[in-house]
Amino acid sequence: MLAPVSGWSLNYAEDSCALVRSFGDAASPTMLELRQYAPGGPVVVTIAAQKRVRSRIDPVVSFGPQDLDARTAVYRQVDLENEYSGVRMYLFQDWPNTFPAALATEDPERDSAEGAVEWLSVRRVFEEDFRLGTGSMHLAMNAMRECLGDLIEGWGLDAEAHQDLSSAVEWPERVNWISTALRGMSRSLERQVERESQYMLLQVAADGSVESCRPFTSSTLTEFAEIFCSETLERGRYEPALDAEGDAIASYYVHGISIWRGSSR
Repeated sequence: MLAPVSGWSLNYAEDSCALVRSFGDAASPTMLELRQYAPGGPVVVTIAAQKRVRSRIDPVVSFGPQDLDARTAVYRQVDLENEYSGVRMYLFQDWPNTFPAALATEDPERDSAEGAVEWLSVRRVFEEDFRLGTGSMHLAMNAMRECLGDLIEGWGLDAEAHQDLSSAVEWPERVNWISTALRGMSRSLERQVERESQYMLLQVAADGSVESCRPFTSSTLTEFAEIFCSETLERGRYEPALDAEGDAIASYYVHGISIWRGSSR
């Protein structure tokens, strides 16, 4: 078990919120970053160290001792400064959720699960597997939720109303404009893409129309993102979020699309 050598720090970026902490040897620590671009969206986890990475990685991370498994097929090896290497992956947290509001200030099941965490297990990345002694994640995740509330307020949304939604935005009609976007990808780009994931952030008005569309981050799928957003702004219709009183409010929706050799899932 690698003990922490720093407390959690919270990075308020323009487009995201990130929790960062160091573990192990203070002179050459193992670094952990948990970054989110939207409440309830995937967590971009980066784990890096001055350790030898396996020749073929197949990452599995889990919060223990509950073994909340968070295996992912969407990852990439990263090489950073000062001879740090590791992995960056998209994960959906496996916390239980009682309420539809990702920003709920209180959620008994979620809060209990976060508080019971003792470590993060990291397997199949480095030559030696290890655990990071995170301890309870509840206070850290509360800080993350506060940051995400500030983030969506910057989008013009009501963060307080999002703390007790009775219903989040839903995609009722599976109109397949995603396939249209994929068909618009150039053949040269399709050949380059072996495994890629693109998360698209939509702002959905109270009438269910899409007001804006953009990718979380830039990637090799710029063409796909442009075509997807064009189709979504024209054809996208959603069931709007409902506040605690059941009234429709402006909110957001996250689309996750994985591309494997030019196919989506």
